[in-house]
Amino acid sequence: MVAPSLCNMLLSMAVEVVALRGASHVNYEVGMLRALPPRCAAFDVAADGVAVNACLEACLGHARALIEFLGGRKGRPTDIRAEQYAPSFAPSSSLSRWVPLIDRHLAHLSWARALEVSSPQWDLKALVDDVVASYGEFVAALDAAVPSRLLLETAV
Repeated sequence: MVAPSLCNMLLSMAVEVVALRGASHVNYEVGMLRALPPRCAAFDVAADGVAVNACLEACLGHARALIEFLGGRKGRPTDIRAEQYAPSFAPSSSLSRWVPLIDRHLAHLSWARALEVSSPQWDLKALVDDVVASYGEFVAALDAAVPSRLLLETAV
């Protein structure tokens, strides 16, 4: 028979391994979101509009994933959520303004988008700044005792 203290220790280790795997995914999203806007700006729209759109769509996808993580929109029960790491964290209200715009223009065939006279002029700097600022608030809300904190902090 395994001692209860050993069982608790093994369970605690398993939970942290899962938390670290989730933190790794979050770290990737933050890194990509921060890296993409300068690359998007470097493309010549006239020379390669496809590359510009692909870069923009990737940036919006990473932003939406982080907004959902940070609680800017209700997610699914299986989603990795900020409150799983920092129960006291409350998402910034500024994130919710981006959700309808991203949803309408990213991976949704809609009449609203089809009937628009012009495409939106995306302010990627403002979007990234809002998401990264909210992520910084999340990191500040992390308990210092959470081992996955280090991995989550490195993305800021």
